[in-house]
Amino acid sequence: MMVIAASFLMTSNVQAANKSLSGVKTIKIELVDEAKGACWTNLKEVREYAEEKLRIQGINVVDDYPKSNGRVVFETGMYWLTVTVVGNRWYTDGSGPCTGFLRFSIHTHVWLDSVWHVAILEGSTTGAKNNTNFNNYIIQGLQSLFERL
Repeated sequence: MMVIAASFLMTSNVQAANKSLSGVKTIKIELVDEAKGACWTNLKEVREYAEEKLRIQGINVVDDYPKSNGRVVFETGMYWLTVTVVGNRWYTDGSGPCTGFLRFSIHTHVWLDSVWHVAILEGSTTGAKNNTNFNNYIIQGLQSLFERL
């Protein structure tokens, strides 16, 4: 058991030490809005903020990746920035605070030992509750994501 725990900790430290955007050449921003009851209303602002932060880093932001036979043609340095928001109002009449979760991820896809994997460069998931909406939390979550890289 201690060997497993030690190997996990060593892997985590290696990953944490190598986090940066230097290998990211292109990135596609995906906003996944599963929030109901107007719990997320600033999608355009979130996209523009993320695009600006990425372009400052010299990363090409794309609307979509090239496809062949309906499948993405993968190249080194292709990543996705995904912001997922799930939430709803507490009460069935649409009143009450918004509750849910926010997930932020910069990831790519890789083949390892003939198995397709999602490789997460950086990510986080957090619960959220607010009387009006999650808009400020989402911008703050993106700021935090970029600060960690």
